[in-house]
Amino acid sequence: INSRRPEVRALLDEVFSHYALSEWNELPDHINASSWNLLWTWGQPKASEFDNLLVFQKINRFRQTKGLTRKDLLKKNMQRFGFGHLMPLTYALPHEYNAFVAANQKS
Repeated sequence: INSRRPEVRALLDEVFSHYALSEWNELPDHINASSWNLLWTWGQPKASEFDNLLVFQKINRFRQTKGLTRKDLLKKNMQRFGFGHLMPLTYALPHEYNAFVAANQKS
């Protein structure tokens, strides 16, 4: 598992051990540091990371999905295509803080 955050590695190790994923075989630590089979990232990986994947390597992100995976952009896209009524009232803080406070004072 390749992650800059040790808590992510610990969490994924625990999840994989509890669910006994039969297809999961982590590479031993002594293998080259550039060899990995799961990249867990918080941001969008570089295009080169997608382009040079080996068949056994996985990334927790997909290309060009920012408009779906970020709640604020999902809201805007849903409204743009006429499906805004399907989403609950959503605010992107801190930018929409005043609207958030105003809506919650009415309730």
